[in-house]
Amino acid sequence: MHILTGSSCPHPFISAACPICRGSDAPGRTDALATAEAVAAAIDQAVGQPEIVLRDGDLLTRPQALELLQAARKASKSVELWTSGLMLGRPGVVEAVLKAGVTTLALPLYGDSAESHDWVTGQPGHFQRVIAALKRVRALGGKTAVIAPLLRPTFRGLPLLVQKSQALDVSAFRFVALPGPDRASQPLLPSLEMAAPYLRQALQMTVAAKRRASVLDVPPCLLGDRAATVAKETATAIAAQGSQAHEREHGPPCDACTWRPQCRGFLSATTQRFGWAGITARTDAPPTTSVLK
Repeated sequence: MHILTGSSCPHPFISAACPICRGSDAPGRTDALATAEAVAAAIDQAVGQPEIVLRDGDLLTRPQALELLQAARKASKSVELWTSGLMLGRPGVVEAVLKAGVTTLALPLYGDSAESHDWVTGQPGHFQRVIAALKRVRALGGKTAVIAPLLRPTFRGLPLLVQKSQALDVSAFRFVALPGPDRASQPLLPSLEMAAPYLRQALQMTVAAKRRASVLDVPPCLLGDRAATVAKETATAIAAQGSQAHEREHGPPCDACTWRPQCRGFLSATTQRFGWAGITARTDAPPTTSVLK
């Protein structure tokens, strides 16, 4: 079964220009779209890993999607797939994806309401499609995760997003800082210092609800005592569309920071727009593993 006959994503936001994804052929990006062979090779190198996450592009836009998912499940007991959710609305796709071995489907919510989410995507009705996909996956016995990007228009709604998502029986939350480049009109990149209090509150609510949480590209000094909360799990990330190098441009971490092994500093896109506001070297002992990078 081929989910699509081509490899380009039909959604203009969840595509090569998506600010969440590293892999892109959009203006301002340097990563070329990865071949299916490159994705398969990365999966082969991950054999035996406890968990694989397929992100940085929507694998379901590839005609080889199910074969690659089956290979990922053979390589690992746990496979998480990041997807826009649009393909999941097609008849039989959710069933096929779960049968191929995906254990968790992660879908993006760009705001806590249809109004805010659809404003970001520019696609009326996309919020309802994501919600319907989350419900469909759970109804079939699969696990779900919410990808919650830190966005300039909606970061204040992160706690409410967590609260509302609990009714959907979501298993995990993936909070993600944007790698850039920013949109020329209607910018999306937020000041992480301003967003951090809302992120910490959302993390606290996630833990209280006994849900898993991870944070991508937010320095641990901005997370306070919540940093240790998200530092208990690791996963092997494989780019579904972009470069397997997983390169995001970062500034260096603080020389004196005790969390230096788990931090690469701010994303360059953030420092270019907002500077290094909020960064302070930590002096407490970090945990042994982290998902803060």
